[in-house]
Amino acid sequence: MAQSARCYVQRYDDLSDVSAAETHWNSQGRSDDRLYGCSDPRKVKFLADGGCQDEPPTEQCINNPDCHGVAQKSGGCWHLTRFSTNTTGHTVPGERYRRWLPVRDPGSVQLEVTFVTPNFIGIGQDAVKQWLYKIPEAATGEISTTQNIDKVSTQTSFGVKSMPLTPRNYTLSLGYETVGGIVSYPGAWQKPFTVEGGSVMSPEIIKLNFLGTGSPVPTGTTGGYMKGYYIINSLTDDLTSKTYGDAATCKVLAETQAAKDRNVYAWGHRSASFDVEGNRNTCFFYRTHPDYPGTYDAPSGKGQTTTRVSRCVDPAKSIYLGCRETYLGAFTDVPVETQFALGSYIYNQSKTWALQFINHMGRFMLISIDTSNGTSKIILDYDQVSVGADASIILRQGVELLQGANQDAAQRDPVGADEPPSSFVGYEFEYDNEGSFHVYKRMAGLLEGPPTLLASYP
Repeated sequence: MAQSARCYVQRYDDLSDVSAAETHWNSQGRSDDRLYGCSDPRKVKFLADGGCQDEPPTEQCINNPDCHGVAQKSGGCWHLTRFSTNTTGHTVPGERYRRWLPVRDPGSVQLEVTFVTPNFIGIGQDAVKQWLYKIPEAATGEISTTQNIDKVSTQTSFGVKSMPLTPRNYTLSLGYETVGGIVSYPGAWQKPFTVEGGSVMSPEIIKLNFLGTGSPVPTGTTGGYMKGYYIINSLTDDLTSKTYGDAATCKVLAETQAAKDRNVYAWGHRSASFDVEGNRNTCFFYRTHPDYPGTYDAPSGKGQTTTRVSRCVDPAKSIYLGCRETYLGAFTDVPVETQFALGSYIYNQSKTWALQFINHMGRFMLISIDTSNGTSKIILDYDQVSVGADASIILRQGVELLQGANQDAAQRDPVGADEPPSSFVGYEFEYDNEGSFHVYKRMAGLLEGPPTLLASYP
């Protein structure tokens, strides 16, 4: 949804604030027949009604595994939609659907089904006319082949078929049609498989190779899990219980009300090759520490990259930045008056490091985070300073820690930042490609000269 808002703002010159996109659309944009959302090359078709209200029916779409996105007509009513499997359907956003919000990407899957023909294939009207397979959970129809209809115990293939499949569990049913027109799908000829989005678990007779993403493409997707973050294994009151399922199941659970009630901001999945057998194919969920609600933990890097995968509930966010971050820009020379609220961050110019203001279990810090692996280093630690939850940082007279409704300065760093800015005194700030932060003091007038380095962190 965040990316859709950005596309809306970028499409029109009179808009500039992404945070106000939703309000503008409901109050003016929809009635002006504007287009909200990012253009998608695929077309969509109606799946179900989503009601007539301002709020997108995202939860309804999440709970419908065949739903790929929600679309709003100019009159205000919503439809749950699915991507078309051919060239028919509606352009999004476009004339029919003025607003378009993608919820899940079904991806493009190459499915190759092979099998060995049975040792008895019938005679006369009971002879096999064609082999069939279908996927009951997907609207793909029956796939058929007449290969080896008269040969027993022979390796046979339906060939490679490309089809859209949403990440979830499926059952492939193999069957046949007889010369007499009888279609049969024997119960023993069924094979389960799972489309996970980043990898595939399938029986040996099914080969799946992803051509598309298979799931929303998140900035914050990472293999492994973030060390040092608070993790739970269940969305029930019994935190000792385990939640079994594939990655698609974990994603859906992380978007439920039970997850919201527990302040879950990210989810993870342990694969079938996880080292602890009892934890294989289970979900885990990231939430703020129960004793410190609403805080941002300091990341300690990722671990077990081959057996775990983690993602933010909001796919536009980064798990390295706590999945609730606010982007302020990318700089080498950071502008004076840049203010960091809790969770706000900037990149250095190469975007290899992120400077973020966090509250790590009651301890306010300005930290620098390596965007390649999620490790972090402390720039300024305010462990000895007592401030409230509304604390922020502003780059002004050095680095100022602000507190209270009046945003009074509780601390200024470094020590040399002892003069307030004026026409004769100014401060400059640099965030370099090594993730270090530098504070300079520049004098003007009779004392004008090159800037003096006051401090480098760390």
